[in-house]
Amino acid sequence: MNWYPIVLMVLSAVLAILIASFIFGRKPKKEIYINYALVVLLVFALLSALSKEFILPEINSIKITYDVKKTLSAIPGMERIKMLEPGTYTVLVETLIGLHKMGSREKDDIYAVRKIISSMAQRWLPNASNQAIISNIKVIIDELNELQGQSGDPCFKLLFPEDGNEIDGRKILSKEMQKRDLAALNLVSRT
Repeated sequence: MNWYPIVLMVLSAVLAILIASFIFGRKPKKEIYINYALVVLLVFALLSALSKEFILPEINSIKITYDVKKTLSAIPGMERIKMLEPGTYTVLVETLIGLHKMGSREKDDIYAVRKIISSMAQRWLPNASNQAIISNIKVIIDELNELQGQSGDPCFKLLFPEDGNEIDGRKILSKEMQKRDLAALNLVSRT
């Protein structure tokens, strides 16, 4: 649960009470309780609106950036990509942050990551060793063999992903196959 809005509301309330106390004194007289309450409510409403408009989006942006970078750092080989192609890594991070700010679905995130990493792998393949290329192709063939019995044309979607037609390999490929895929990509990046 996102506690930031609640914390900002509480801070707005505390500040509203402090401002009203400053205006009316520490212990306002009974005759001015209504004025005191009105000042508290108005200041609270103003501070809440301002925090919602200016502070909360900034906090959410920082949190999204942190979450995206944390998620990417948990992916094997991502540190290598960050080291070898910092520009691509930055594009990847910025793309995911933009998608999250728009309220993207996990499927959209996966497609964006796959598209960027596929593009990067295509740049690496011409310079990769024969062993790395053969290893990569063997993994693709093994992935296709693993997907062959499943419905929904996953083989075609794996080879030719399109917007709205992509697959989530984490859900349909075995953990072992996913590790082999990342290892093959890592081998291509090292040669």
